[in-house]
Amino acid sequence: MNVDEFWNRMDKRGGPDSCWLWLGAHTSGGYGSLNFEGRSMRANRLALELTSGKSSLCALHHCDVPACCNPAHLYWGTKHENARDRQVRGRNNSHKRAGLANGVAIDLALKRFGSLVVLRIDGGRKGLRGGNFWMCVCDCGAVVSKFARYLICGDTKSCGCARYDTVRARMRSERNPGRSHNRKARGKCDSEQGRKISADRMRLAAKLEVVR
Repeated sequence: MNVDEFWNRMDKRGGPDSCWLWLGAHTSGGYGSLNFEGRSMRANRLALELTSGKSSLCALHHCDVPACCNPAHLYWGTKHENARDRQVRGRNNSHKRAGLANGVAIDLALKRFGSLVVLRIDGGRKGLRGGNFWMCVCDCGAVVSKFARYLICGDTKSCGCARYDTVRARMRSERNPGRSHNRKARGKCDSEQGRKISADRMRLAAKLEVVR
């Protein structure tokens, strides 16, 4: 991946002041992940390195959105500052409030995640840890409610139709090659059994003729 490809892998439709969400792979904590010039690194760190130069410090977020790569939302900080930032935001070892920015829902409206386009927030549902659900329309036409964290992290990309199509295609392509053979073998056994029964009947009929 080159620099141009890196910057084009973000959703910047909200403008220069919005969160630029990474559209590639994500870590379990929701941070963008990629390989750049032989290095495996987080997308937000690379964005800050390309605009501010390399540093041994940690790449921190003003917006508290792990998938955000907007350099205006990023800054260098020490490990102590990073730990204090996690504690203040209530994340500790994991980002439990993915889909929230300082307690306020990230605006995902009209953003595309795979086959899903976000319509509006689902005010009737809340995640166990305060995350938000969003009403989405799938390319197949279905309207579903999906968790913000799973949308941002790339775990949810359709209403479920893509998974169904994949499973159906796999079932078609992986049909048991021995099925027809087994059917033929079973038919052969049945025919042999039939011939045996017929032969027994013929012998019995011959014996009856002798007795008569």
